[in-house]
Amino acid sequence: GDWFGEEGSVNAPLAREAYQLGFEIFNHGDDASTLFSAVTKEEALEHLTNAEEEEFKPYASFVPHQNEWGQPAVEALREKGYTAISAAHYNMQTDITSTPMLLPQVTQTAAYVGWKPDAEKWQKTVDEIIPRCERAIRDDSVCVVMMHPQEFNQTFNPVSGDELRAVIREAKSKGWTVTTFRGFYNQVRGTTAAPVVSTATPEPTAATPEPTTETPEPTTATPEPTTETPEPTTATPEPTTETPEPTTATPEPTTETPIPTTVTPVPSSCSRLLGEWNGCINAQDCCGAGLYCKVESQWWASCRRL
Repeated sequence: GDWFGEEGSVNAPLAREAYQLGFEIFNHGDDASTLFSAVTKEEALEHLTNAEEEEFKPYASFVPHQNEWGQPAVEALREKGYTAISAAHYNMQTDITSTPMLLPQVTQTAAYVGWKPDAEKWQKTVDEIIPRCERAIRDDSVCVVMMHPQEFNQTFNPVSGDELRAVIREAKSKGWTVTTFRGFYNQVRGTTAAPVVSTATPEPTAATPEPTTETPEPTTATPEPTTETPEPTTATPEPTTETPEPTTATPEPTTETPIPTTVTPVPSSCSRLLGEWNGCINAQDCCGAGLYCKVESQWWASCRRL
């Protein structure tokens, strides 16, 4: 089958091998019908627990079915020790200070277009990944890219491994780190680096008293160069004149802050995503405003691709 989950004999070995190679196994719920926007905290806890496989515990990240989530689900994730939840960008705002972190999916290797024939429902969008990530990293310091296994195996215009590798190479050339939800959390919160630094800290502190015993030696020589002291003091004001330069540059990044805030208020039937439009068969009012149009109850599609 095209979906790993449909064949248990194939799914388990693949997931196990991916896990051993350093991929993260995230929780996607225990069925394809529960919407985590309509459950209580207790119900969310039950569904989350039922979906966890023993060999991949502890889980750290959750991607809800159909991108539906709510505060009770967040509270359940926090209670279970999860560190990240990711849903579509149109109903989630990035927040790397919360627990769990809110990390919306910003771009994808292929977009789902519900009204297309089954063989053409996944429309390749690899070329949009880097431009959209540039904006996301500028605004939020993180860009989540979604992909599905069937996108690489479909008969119609499949995503290729070479295309994915090219995206990864370009991302790394820009100085970006390609990582997992768990890896990003650890980078931001320092949960993996902290123990290493703390164990090494006592060694240099223990050595600190040794150079202090030598301190009196240079102090005895201090009276000799005192006659030359006025020369360096005259140079002291020079570096102070340069101090205002970095302070004047500080406001520059702050001028960009309002950019993402203008994206937030969008109609319930539309979602802002791309910037080039050629009209839309469905929901022309969305496309006329440069927005995504909602073509099914849970799916959104680019007007440019309709």
